[in-house]
Amino acid sequence: MIIGCPKELSKDEKRVALTPLSAKELIKLGFKCQIETKAGLESNYSDQDYKDAGVKVISSKDIWSKSDIIVKVRAPSNPELKLLKPKTTLISFVWPAQNKKLLEDLKKKIGLEVGVSKWFTIDQERIDKFADVTEDWQYIHVDPVAAMNTPFNGAIAHGFLTVSLLSAMYYDAVPELEGSELGVNYGFDKIRFLSPVRAGSRVRGHFELVDIREVRDLEVSTNWRVEVEIENFDKPALVAQWIGRQYLSKGWSQNGQK
Repeated sequence: MIIGCPKELSKDEKRVALTPLSAKELIKLGFKCQIETKAGLESNYSDQDYKDAGVKVISSKDIWSKSDIIVKVRAPSNPELKLLKPKTTLISFVWPAQNKKLLEDLKKKIGLEVGVSKWFTIDQERIDKFADVTEDWQYIHVDPVAAMNTPFNGAIAHGFLTVSLLSAMYYDAVPELEGSELGVNYGFDKIRFLSPVRAGSRVRGHFELVDIREVRDLEVSTNWRVEVEIENFDKPALVAQWIGRQYLSKGWSQNGQK
């Protein structure tokens, strides 16, 4: 998986989405990192600083065509959106209340995987705690010995435990919507549990944007296709169609009145 960082085009933007230090950490995790030449100069990082960190320095044209993940500080411009190839993950700020045209342009990119979360370990302790909270102590979850005599050949996580981790996965994988005051869970159009998650497994979430639209002033609806991957397993734990609402600045008061 290759992470690419283009140069920020806004004249007043001094930040860069990928620093040499953050690149080193990503490389340790198995990612390959590349950056557009001179992208870090405004943040006092030279091309050599990136090379010393193990980052490949390439041209503007190649950064868009040869990256699986694009990281930016500012929302992409229209010319940049045209360079975004299908199935590329885009991580950047978006401010729909101030840029409705960008919101419309992003709709044209529906179907892109926006982010992938870190791995979450589903160990027996987590399963037991979830059982206590939900009062679902079925033995296939909380009795590993008895569960050996089932088709699962061991304890498995509750399906709703996996679902409950979607929020944490979302926070980790999906960039914050700039200008958002808060977000709420609006519900699911569809959810299917396709594979059991055995105790000790690691899972992570993949988030694909299905729809984004402004439902009223300063309120944005997002529709996600979510797939929870099980490490070293071909079939996902679950797939879901998940709907959320984001309330933008001045669209929600502290007492909950709009």
